[in-house]
Amino acid sequence: MYFTLIIFIMKESNINQSSNHIFMIEPVAFQCNPQTAETNAYQEKENLQSPEIIAEKALNEFKKFKNTLTNAGIKITSLQGSPDCPDHIFPNWFITFQDKTMQLFSMMAPNRRIERKPEMIDHLSKTYDLTKDYSYLENENIFLESTSSMVIDRVNKCVFAGISERTNATQLVNWCDENNFELVQFETLSHNNAPIYHTDVFMFVGTEIIGICYEVINEKYRDVVRQKVERFHDVFEITKEQIMNFCGNALEAQNEIGEYFLIMSSKAHSSLTSEKSIDFNIKSYYKLDFGRVWAGFSFRNSIEGAEYIDVSTGNIKQQRLQLITPLFGIDFKDFVFSYNYSHQFGDINFGSGGFHQVTLGFNFLRGSIECDCF
Repeated sequence: MYFTLIIFIMKESNINQSSNHIFMIEPVAFQCNPQTAETNAYQEKENLQSPEIIAEKALNEFKKFKNTLTNAGIKITSLQGSPDCPDHIFPNWFITFQDKTMQLFSMMAPNRRIERKPEMIDHLSKTYDLTKDYSYLENENIFLESTSSMVIDRVNKCVFAGISERTNATQLVNWCDENNFELVQFETLSHNNAPIYHTDVFMFVGTEIIGICYEVINEKYRDVVRQKVERFHDVFEITKEQIMNFCGNALEAQNEIGEYFLIMSSKAHSSLTSEKSIDFNIKSYYKLDFGRVWAGFSFRNSIEGAEYIDVSTGNIKQQRLQLITPLFGIDFKDFVFSYNYSHQFGDINFGSGGFHQVTLGFNFLRGSIECDCF
């Protein structure tokens, strides 16, 4: 995931839902984690690039992201990760609170448990008092992965949480009771018909707005969740398609002069905008005894673009979606086969620069409808 975009929200407020100090871990290793992939339906294995190339790209993106936040006036504490922790860049094994206390949490994957490096805990302990350590629950296969499992409305003392293998229902109740938080607990269903592993995949809480995808919440809980969510905040509804682009993974932060920021990936932001585009398509057919073969070309250029900050200059620029796609196919009797490759241009693009698509189909209407269209 590439974090290169900041959307600015200007306001004057003393509400402390947002942090003015962000803890970041610089990636040494970054790749698909086989120990979390089984429960994370949104994690995709990258087969086209070596782990070294992926890690290098993640490090470059991390540095750009860190510089962008620093230039925006947000305080950053950054420590280096470990090569044995592919998810170290996501430090959701602890929570800090405004009263300068800290708690540690239980993690499901063994290689996520070792992210709690003693030197990192010692560094945090210089500022925060460690008051609770729930990591012992790992021995009982009870997991609650801090602010990923729990989306916390700190101002109104309320926790929103979807139950999953990595978010234990009983421990949720215990934690909220111990820490005096109201609990809004519910069940979810992802695109692969399994519970969504973390609540922050489809929900975030800001000072005045909450982003949430109601569609993934089980219907028997949906009205209650909606009522609780809309008590104190304006609601920005996220669709199932948008959470596939990580729109729920957003974070509100503030800088040293009180300006508020909603931080999300450029991929997420692009899926939130209704950008207009121009498409040019051409296709040619050649008929044969068994059917026909065809080839074509497509070009797409967006008219509007998503804004992002060029960290090298500090200027705000626009990223326009530009795709060039050659394609070909074969119609064999009632069967259809096609292949295309879409290559993306622009300053911000997919890690590999493009993607492949293969289509296999069957023409049920052949003989009734003739349509040479694209």
